[in-house]
Amino acid sequence: MDVIRAAALRVLLKCCAKELERILRCNAAPEEHLGLPLSVIALANQEPELAQALYARPLEVIALLDDATLQAQSEIKNIIERRYEDGRQDLNGSAEGAGAAPLLNVYDNVHVRLVGLPSSLDPRVGPLRPPLSRVGCAQLHQLLSVTGTIVRGSPVRMWESNQVYECTRCKGRFGLKCSIESGGAVDVPENCPVQRSQPCTGSKFKKVPDISIYSGYQEIRLQAATACLGLGEPPASLTVVLQDELADSVKPGQGVEVIGVLVPRWLSTIPGQRCELELVLIANNITAWNRGRGRGRSEIEHPGMQCPGSMPPFLPDAWGSSANPGPQATPEVVALFEDFWQAHADKPLLGRNKILAGVCPGVAGLLPVKLAVLLVLIGGVARRGEGGTHIRGELHLLLVGDPGTGKSQIMKWSCQASPGRAVLTTGRGSSGAGLTVSAVREGNSWALEAGALVLADGGLCCIDEFDGIRPTERAVIHEAMEQQTVHVAKAGLVTSLSTRTAIIGAINPRPGTTITCSRPLTEITGMEGPLLSRFDLVLLLADPRHPDWDKLVAGHVLARRSITGGSEHAAVSGAGAKQSAALPAPPDLKATLPNLLLVSNDGLEGAGLWSSASVDNLSVPNPLPVDQGQMSIAQRVAAQLSGNVQGLASAALKPMQDQSSEGVEHARILAPEGVMVTSSSGDARSAWTIEVIRAYILWVRGRMPPVMTPEAERVLVAYYSAMRRAEERVAARSTIRALESLIRISQAHARLVCSNRVLLRDAVVAVVLADTSQQLLHISGGDNVTCARFPSDPDQELLMHQRVVLTALGLTNLLPAPPPMLPAPFD
Repeated sequence: MDVIRAAALRVLLKCCAKELERILRCNAAPEEHLGLPLSVIALANQEPELAQALYARPLEVIALLDDATLQAQSEIKNIIERRYEDGRQDLNGSAEGAGAAPLLNVYDNVHVRLVGLPSSLDPRVGPLRPPLSRVGCAQLHQLLSVTGTIVRGSPVRMWESNQVYECTRCKGRFGLKCSIESGGAVDVPENCPVQRSQPCTGSKFKKVPDISIYSGYQEIRLQAATACLGLGEPPASLTVVLQDELADSVKPGQGVEVIGVLVPRWLSTIPGQRCELELVLIANNITAWNRGRGRGRSEIEHPGMQCPGSMPPFLPDAWGSSANPGPQATPEVVALFEDFWQAHADKPLLGRNKILAGVCPGVAGLLPVKLAVLLVLIGGVARRGEGGTHIRGELHLLLVGDPGTGKSQIMKWSCQASPGRAVLTTGRGSSGAGLTVSAVREGNSWALEAGALVLADGGLCCIDEFDGIRPTERAVIHEAMEQQTVHVAKAGLVTSLSTRTAIIGAINPRPGTTITCSRPLTEITGMEGPLLSRFDLVLLLADPRHPDWDKLVAGHVLARRSITGGSEHAAVSGAGAKQSAALPAPPDLKATLPNLLLVSNDGLEGAGLWSSASVDNLSVPNPLPVDQGQMSIAQRVAAQLSGNVQGLASAALKPMQDQSSEGVEHARILAPEGVMVTSSSGDARSAWTIEVIRAYILWVRGRMPPVMTPEAERVLVAYYSAMRRAEERVAARSTIRALESLIRISQAHARLVCSNRVLLRDAVVAVVLADTSQQLLHISGGDNVTCARFPSDPDQELLMHQRVVLTALGLTNLLPAPPPMLPAPFD
């Protein structure tokens, strides 16, 4: 034990000298608890034997580290004082006439907080960083690192951490530390432990009142991410105990990583009743991730301490576990995305539509909806007003559509594509407290339990059947949507929680109401104006009853079933197969992934799609390298995210692609108004898979925020003025919040097309999207969101929309100058 104690002192002096000096100079109260960060990797490099002891006996070694902080502070203090004396003598030649020495205080309540628990520290098969669903009795008394979301937090309570006893024979006093896992009880020794010249044989002790040391503690409930759960699988949860300065350092709704020791705790020790135990994690350190406002970057907070910067860049729990944080914007992937936009510098809208081709490919049409969903996931730029008020950067989208228009599928895809947290709920199954925060009773006290909006802080919250929320409870989400906070005053608990989340809501129109832009939104939705004004975009999805559109949708569904079914695709033949497969996007939006080849007894045969599911389920005995020159940029991004390149050889790549497209016929069906309608999603094998889109969203969020140009400002202000001047204006959609919404939409579109400036085109796209539900400018095709198509030349169509918008707003001077006329040739 003396060897371990000496090693603990050496580690603190080598690795924590600067932090110990900071503690000595902090001038805190003597009874205050302070945290001292210690990297586990640095500890293992300096003292391997101490690292092994830390794994074998974590509670004992952590207690020795805490005790060693006193001696380490004293030695650091002596070093500083000697250094000051030596410097003073060198400066003045003598010790006389020099200034006073710095004030250095040694603190008793300094606790070592472990940082960066590596999985390599565990020599056994069981990992030190297990998911919450696998934490059980096998990890008892082990050092663990778990991640999750705080769903409940109790108030800070007090307990006796140290008790003083007195021997009835020799009157000697000694202190005993209480264990929180045993309910605060202490193990009284059998013989007197007081060291004297003659050992005391006393065995009876009494507690000395009014000398005990009290400490604060808090219990939180940690829950696993719902995104990594199977169908019908309840999320795993674990009780975590925070002590001393860690108590009350985190709030419900935050994503955290906890390093601690798993111990059993007695629930009931009443005579005559069955003894019950529960597993609790005694936290040694807790790290909270708070999403940056409008930037999408994670801001890591370490309560009461400074921590090394080598932390994961994104919230690990969003991907299931910290060991597998999911696809990230690595330098290789960033270079591929930059090459993609360099290739589409002349036609940025075509590049944008290639990304949109992978958005919810199972739904036909709905091009504006898919664009709006991608803008919601990317978000605008948050900022501070002149008065210090926070102006949100997250976008809120409301989908008002007839049944069967694909609203629920769009929302489910959005939750899967969200890089951060994602919560999907329904308005009929959630109350106002279930959406914000509720107070629950725990024993003799109350605790706060986070709702859907708080749990989705920093991510996305999708609320289906938004109109199912009772009208008396809709007012509770007003503050959560606009100010992005929830102020709570329930059961004596007064606090505020963050709700920095984007919201996608979906509702059906009121019974007997037809979806049309001529009707007020309050009449169609049955929602009040204050709630409607908080949505940045409102899109109306009417279900058109036209034979051509019905054939298009039916063929799209059959084509998707044939493509994803594999063997079913081969079974479909004849004219029916041609009609059902006539639904992919135009050729310029297709970017199919190479087929995986399986070597069998019959030769080579296609193994299906290159996706995360197929790669996990398929095995390739002898994978042949893919020629990078024949792969699209999105295919190379998918290869980087999957970690390897498996598939066809360069000689076999093109023939297989041609073979996969033999049964696919590109058709365009004439819409009722004479509009050419094509499929909105493209082939099921689109290279812009959900993993690639998720990585792209992470990348554009981390870029510098775009700067608004004067031309874009003039367009947005002119459209806002037109909304205010309209005779039949919708009061709920023409407030100052409408202008803020236009700014956020244009910023999100600039981010989507990888632009550092909000240009005129971004402002025009924002106006076209906002005008779909109002039709103030009467843009052609704006009232037919459901049947919206992928144009063959989206950049040329944008120029047409730009001319219509600028002409209607009286800004023709912003139109590009026509090309000069060439002189007529001489005869």
